[in-house]
Amino acid sequence: YECVNCGATNSDIGRNPDVHHIVPVRVFAATDGYEKTDAHQLANVVSLCVDCHRKADFGHLSKDGL
Repeated sequence: YECVNCGATNSDIGRNPDVHHIVPVRVFAATDGYEKTDAHQLANVVSLCVDCHRKADFGHLSKDGL
């Protein structure tokens, strides 16, 4: 219940953090041998606060850092 990037907790955020897919769901859906639901494996998701989620979506956080 905290942002893996900045450490903001759900108390700091005022709600639970967002779930961010490191490899987007659309990549799994478009790749042979994978199902869309494979994107939801724990190894492919992290919790981020709203601000860090926005940064990740626009490429301002590296996938390696998540």
